[in-house]
This record gives sequence, C-alpha cells and structure tokens, in this order.
Amino acid sequence: MKTVADNFKKAIEEIFGGYLAEFGFIKTKSEASPIGFSVTYRCDTRYVRFGGTLHPHDYPFYYYLSLGEGRGEMPESDWNGIALWKIVEHVAPAKQKETEHIYGIEATITSDEIRMKIQANLELCKEYGLSFLKNDLSDFHRLRADQNKVREPYKLYAPKGAGKFTVSDDKESAELKKKYSK
Repeated sequence: MKTVADNFKKAIEEIFGGYLAEFGFIKTKSEASPIGFSVTYRCDTRYVRFGGTLHPHDYPFYYYLSLGEGRGEMPESDWNGIALWKIVEHVAPAKQKETEHIYGIEATITSDEIRMKIQANLELCKEYGLSFLKNDLSDFHRLRADQNKVREPYKLYAPKGAGKFTVSDDKESAELKKKYSK
C-alpha cells in the first residue's frame, strides 16, 4: 500500500500546493508509509491537513481534508479542526451526500482515480473552504464549536479489581473540549 500512499501524497502536493500557496499556506509536513499518508500546509495559526489511513485495522480505508487553527499535533488537532466534508454537510447537505464517495480508498485504486478524488476535493475546497483560506474564520469557529459541544472528552479506564473499572474524563481533552466549544 506504500505506492497508494505515495500516489496520494504526490497528487495532493501537485493539485493543492499552488492553490494553497495563493493564500499564504506553505507545506510543513509530507509523509507516506505503507499504512497511511499525511500532508500539512500552514499559514500562521491556520492549517490544512490531508491524511489517509491504509492500516488493516482501519478498513474500509479513507482519506480526509481538515481545516484547523492552532497546534497541529494530537490531541489538540483533534479538537481545533473540522473536516471539509462537515462544512459541506452544513452548507449543502445534498452536495455532501453526492460527494462522500471521494473520501474512500478502494484496495484496487489507481493513480488516475486518486488524482480524480483529489481534484474533486479541490473543487469542494474552492467552494466551501474559501472563507477559511481567506482568514474569515467566523463560520469555521461556529461549526467547530457546534461539533465539539456534542463530543465527549476522551475517557480513561482504570482497573478497580475483580474485573471492574472506573471511568473518568481525560483532563487535557476536557480542557480542549471547553476551549474549542466556544
């Protein structure tokens, strides 16, 4: 699957690189391995991240484009960003249903099919991610807060003995939830 990851990485860089540069985004990370890929572009505190999983535990395989503001590392990036498809779903639910297939990665995917998926994602980004790219974050902040308000903080499980355990909220993710739900 390394070839698939390499083909995604290459297509993302070729198709999105120049477009994102128009808004001041520069590539800060680009990786591919047999189990996935990740490409990140950053402009000040904002970032655009592409990622995909090809790990057998994550089947069916998929990729994503997320828009974020803040640190790009976990766990903060799990709370400070929102997937482009969520923005499309909010603005144009029918369009999201029509285009949801572009995020799947079939085991037999070809490099031409990868390029078509990335090109389709570029068109969605041009229409539904443009305000974020232009640094108009009002809708982004609202949608991100709405997304995080309904999420639970990560849970910690600790053994209590006799096959029982206690469950508590992870403090860091609880703070991130609070911060990014506003």
